[in-house]
Amino acid sequence: GQTRWMRRGEEGGASGGGGMVFVGPPGVLPEEVTPDDILERGVDEGCGEAGPEGAVARALLACPGVACLLLAQTPAATALSLTRWGVPGVASQALDGGGSADASALRGGAPALIIPGLGVMAAGGDVGEAYCRRRPPPPPPPPPPPPP
Repeated sequence: GQTRWMRRGEEGGASGGGGMVFVGPPGVLPEEVTPDDILERGVDEGCGEAGPEGAVARALLACPGVACLLLAQTPAATALSLTRWGVPGVASQALDGGGSADASALRGGAPALIIPGLGVMAAGGDVGEAYCRRRPPPPPPPPPPPPP
């Protein structure tokens, strides 16, 4: 299996801003990948321009608040994606909408997508949010007004 990390390009959106994909080498387990093993590719090169993975990545990276995608194509994630019942609280989407259904599921608050035959994909504003569903803390409240 393979794990991929994707981020939005500088100008926003994977297509307009040239989103990037960070890919571990094929045949190496994710826990065995070192920083030197990571390959950086454009979304089309790393996911396949015409393939469903690229369409999903482009659609999701174009969503507000999404700047990072994590895709786990491990044997367990792929097997889970093919189960009939899914996982409670995690959206499961077929790839027939070009990514629009996936974007809608994530906008609806799903923490991750199970994509049949592909694996599990999580999205967030950064790696921490996508991986741990950790959101940055809200800004502190404004100070109280001075007494009269």
